[in-house]
Amino acid sequence: MAGGDTGYGPSTDAGAGYSAEKDAGSAYAGNKDAGSGYATARDAAAEQPAALFGNGVNLQPSYSSNGNADLGWDYMKKVLPAIKTVRILVEPEKHNQAVRWVTEAQDRGYAVIVCYNKSAVLGSNDPAELLLAANWWKDHYAQLKGKTSIKINLMNEWGGHDLQPDVYADAYNKALSIVRQVYGGRIIIDAPGYGQGATALLRVLSGSKSINERNIMLSVHVYPSAYDAGIKKALANDALKRLNDTSVPCMLGEFGSKTEDKPSGASWGGLVDYAKSLNWPVIAWCWAADNTGKRIGDKSLMMNMITSPTMTQQQASGKDIEFDPLVSGKPAPYVTSRYFKEVEPKL
Repeated sequence: MAGGDTGYGPSTDAGAGYSAEKDAGSAYAGNKDAGSGYATARDAAAEQPAALFGNGVNLQPSYSSNGNADLGWDYMKKVLPAIKTVRILVEPEKHNQAVRWVTEAQDRGYAVIVCYNKSAVLGSNDPAELLLAANWWKDHYAQLKGKTSIKINLMNEWGGHDLQPDVYADAYNKALSIVRQVYGGRIIIDAPGYGQGATALLRVLSGSKSINERNIMLSVHVYPSAYDAGIKKALANDALKRLNDTSVPCMLGEFGSKTEDKPSGASWGGLVDYAKSLNWPVIAWCWAADNTGKRIGDKSLMMNMITSPTMTQQQASGKDIEFDPLVSGKPAPYVTSRYFKEVEPKL
């Protein structure tokens, strides 16, 4: 997601504590202990998702002040003291700015997931786009890992609802082999269908052409429009249970209470509760900056957990919403939003 749930239509708007797992650094090849290497399904079953990282929030700073934005860290500590993880989406050209975002999160003790996010191609079925993401990681992982380590989410929402599982598996096998040249930790992969296709993801693990390794984590995205194209129905708890039964660690990489697309009938809150009962980490969309300024009738589609006078004015004028600029010694005047009250109880 990047500024609006893609639902089951095309995306048109750009704006969505660590375990003892060792970091392979900049040279994976020949590293005997590199995040458990290529773990088998049995190995993965022994490592529960909660041991990898805790619940958290997404951030999308690429679109605000050219990345030079105040991310509201002190306020986050105050109003969300229980969260442990931040998932930071990074546009391809914002790798230099992202170094600060990662470092600031690590300095405050958060586990950090960094996700390559090319907003113009969300839901793309083009394997070339996934390979571009893999090579971006090959080029920039050493720069982005920061002072400690990060978890890699290879690419945000690659693959549409019509992507065939064998195409998905083949593309990911090639992309994973590229990232493995620099990183040996567990790699998070989003389900096809804008992160919603749990059934298709199941077929990727056991079909005639499947993903070769199991040192991965499966990520599903949940909104009121969540649609499980493999069974042509709204995403439901049963699909999450079947993913959990694969013994590959799973998570909800995004969840939110709003959608600009037609609701599918999915119970976003029920799905989050069920994922938590399975001990999956859940990551709320979005601390900020979902830059959607749209409204449907009298309902705001803004999915930022925080707001400020500047952000409120931007929304009122129909502009894309941005974080406040970073001003040394002057923290932004953030307050919690109405949306905060909808998603915060799930954390």
